[in-house]
Amino acid sequence: MSATSRPIEEYPHAKDLPAPPPAPEQAAEAAASAPRKPLEVAALEFLDADAVRASMQLAHPFRWDGREVRSIEVRRVSALAIAEALPEFQAQDDFAIYAVMTGLPAPVLRGLLREDREALMAIAGPLLRQETDGASRADLAEWRRYVLIGCRSCASPMRAC
Repeated sequence: MSATSRPIEEYPHAKDLPAPPPAPEQAAEAAASAPRKPLEVAALEFLDADAVRASMQLAHPFRWDGREVRSIEVRRVSALAIAEALPEFQAQDDFAIYAVMTGLPAPVLRGLLREDREALMAIAGPLLRQETDGASRADLAEWRRYVLIGCRSCASPMRAC
């Protein structure tokens, strides 16, 4: 053997070497798919409560979950609450958003009779438009992706690279 060569047993084994760093696309993808801590949103008591909520009397009251429901309070919700409900909302199911706005589950709201559904939509629509400023579902989806998932290039939440 020459002075510069050595037996193969002396070379490091692959298991002893550190793994190579992931490609940038893989790192961003892994960061985007990693579970994120939900953003914290404070529950505020607005001084002009009538400006952020409306109440409707039901034409057809019902009993649900052991209680009588004779009216529904519809409240304006934050864009973050809308974004969190967006997967269902994108499936063309406005009742997912109405559920967030009323505190009643979407299946209960879907069960309302036509007059009450129309009244709910008439009240919820303007409150929803005030918060989203007329944004389309695609705009809200992009906003949700940015806020809840992160920037496209670095997958960091609330950061523009």
